[in-house]
Amino acid sequence: DEIHEQDFRGWVRVTLPASSSDEITYEPFRPPVGPREMCYGIGQTRDGDLWFAGRRLWKYDGMNWTEVSGIPELNSSIKDWLQVMPDGSLWVGSRSFGVFQFDGSRWTQHSTENGLMSNRIVSIASAGTTRIWVATNKDFSVFDGQQWTNAVLPIPLTMSRETGDLRCRDEGTIWIN
Repeated sequence: DEIHEQDFRGWVRVTLPASSSDEITYEPFRPPVGPREMCYGIGQTRDGDLWFAGRRLWKYDGMNWTEVSGIPELNSSIKDWLQVMPDGSLWVGSRSFGVFQFDGSRWTQHSTENGLMSNRIVSIASAGTTRIWVATNKDFSVFDGQQWTNAVLPIPLTMSRETGDLRCRDEGTIWIN
């Protein structure tokens, strides 16, 4: 099949073949509010729900779309990063209000008010089962499950928005782009 750009305004679901003799299928996957809804991050929690971050935060359970609402700071900031931790919690990085953690039933905001280096999140990566690294526009912060530690790497490694990414191979290795 030939693929045309006008057929894919929005998001695309790609289904990989079960065997090499089958074809890859492409399906337009319309955002719930129209083709101009931007998506900066996609994550999937253990329950199979897909999460889409952009101007809004959406959850898709395979049948229905639900907009996450009721959290003013989360709803009023663009969300660039989603990270699912090994424990199943979802972490959402925003451009203005820090990081939001969802444990499956409750949202917790992490910001400069409780120890995060800056509220402008550049990237997020999990390291092992409990540690999460957060690159901000000022420096790096690491959360150990209880508290934040800031300024853990040299200033020249600090990233600005849209210029880098973090990846953790294991608890002892972090990659910075």
